This record gives sequence, C-alpha cells and structure tokens, in this order.
Amino acid sequence: MPDEAIEEGKQSFKLLKMEYSFPESQQGIFANNLIVQHDDSSFYLSFFQVFPPVIMGSPDEMRQKASSLESVTADCVARIVIPATQMEAFSNALAENLSNYQLRHSPSQSQRSD
Repeated sequence: MPDEAIEEGKQSFKLLKMEYSFPESQQGIFANNLIVQHDDSSFYLSFFQVFPPVIMGSPDEMRQKASSLESVTADCVARIVIPATQMEAFSNALAENLSNYQLRHSPSQSQRSD
C-alpha cells in the first residue's frame, strides 16, 4: 500500500512504508513483572524487575529473616504508552507471536526427529 494516494475530503495523503531502525546503543532490558493500566486514550505498560532477596546465614537465621520479610522491591525498568487506537493491533501481534512460540517450543515439537 505504500506510495498509494488516499483522498479524504479535499486533502490527499501518501502512504509511506515504515523502515524500522534499531540503534546499536539500544539495549534489551530484562523484566519479569508487568502492570497494564489505561485511561480514555492510552494504555500504559509498566515493566519491572523483581528479584528474590538475598538471605544468608544458618538455616534457622535464614528462616527467621525470610519470615520477617513483608515485601520485595519491584524496580520499574521501562514504561511504554500505547494509543488506545493501536492496542488491538498490538494485542493481536502479541497473541500471534505467543502462538508461534508455543508451536515451536511445545513438548511434542522437541520430541520429534526431523
């Protein structure tokens, strides 16, 4: 559809293809916890790193320290805002990729010999 002109009322628009750029300095960040929130116009995806606390000592000391814990810290490592108009396409892309991943990594796939 790129290079195709679209007329809307008295205005015309040219659809351009998108070229994705991944700067070498852009690093992936590990996140093992996610919160999704929304308002009237946007969805907010907050990604967190949560690690178990380091507890050292004798077994009795470790048990005592563990039982006294009330929380662990979840550090926000990224927050992405997605326009509500794009959320369905985003959700569909995630579902499709998850399905493809599950097909390739299912236990029955790893037992096959090609």
